[in-house]
Amino acid sequence: MIRRPPRSTLFPYTTLFRSHCSSRSHASLLECSADGLFKPTIDEDSNSDEDIILNAAYLVPVGHDGKLSDEIDRLASEYSDLGFRYELHGPWPPYHFVGEPSSGKQKVLH
Repeated sequence: MIRRPPRSTLFPYTTLFRSHCSSRSHASLLECSADGLFKPTIDEDSNSDEDIILNAAYLVPVGHDGKLSDEIDRLASEYSDLGFRYELHGPWPPYHFVGEPSSGKQKVLH
């Protein structure tokens, strides 16, 4: 018989693994965009048992949204067996990017 260790025993490892997957996904999606930033991950209105581990906005040049969508599909395929699910919403107006650049990575958008 194999028993799962108590959740409290696994918590540090699952938190570290989630952080790694989130950071890796964000870095990969930044490669497909002009800029990106993290947004709060708490969804107080959600009745879901799922935790949001990455909530981000990406500034994508007009006509390049297919590249971001393709990368999200690739990441979803890579991480689906581990229980991760990706959702793409938008496009939305770039109101998250008004003000100072979030990543220091600036490109001219055409």
